[in-house]
Amino acid sequence: EPLGRGAAAPALVEGAALASSIRDRALPSDVLFLGEVGLGGEVRPVSQAERRIAEAANQGMSRVYLAERGIPKRRNPKVQTVGVRTVNDLFERLFAGALPPGTWAP
Repeated sequence: EPLGRGAAAPALVEGAALASSIRDRALPSDVLFLGEVGLGGEVRPVSQAERRIAEAANQGMSRVYLAERGIPKRRNPKVQTVGVRTVNDLFERLFAGALPPGTWAP
């Protein structure tokens, strides 16, 4: 059962890639998307966010989109962290406007 218990949640980057394709706009190459997406469109934090952000900074990333609840208390000065609550929130921040209703917004 694909959406049953124990099934992996889609990653935030998958939602961003889908929106990029629908909008026909490329995603920035220096951005990391860090999180999981629930069935209601909510963005959930992932483990070891601080370590992942540090590695992203080492790889030249300048911005990280992640769940608001998952923003580390200690911020990395090399990377801008952008907290999002839902995929629609992410789309608004990425593309300066939400996707049309029913596209992937809750």
